[in-house]
Amino acid sequence: MSPYSVSLIETAKINGVEPFAFLKATLEAIARGHPNERLDDLLPWNFKHASS
Repeated sequence: MSPYSVSLIETAKINGVEPFAFLKATLEAIARGHPNERLDDLLPWNFKHASS
């Protein structure tokens, strides 16, 4: 596992976010064309899961 992956997973955990849900939602948002100027929305501390 790359250091970047570990960092994202651990940062999600620290912010009380389930890592798989965070990574899945983030990658889906990027694939759907999430605007570059709003990348901060995709950070773990800004993550809002659809069920929350």
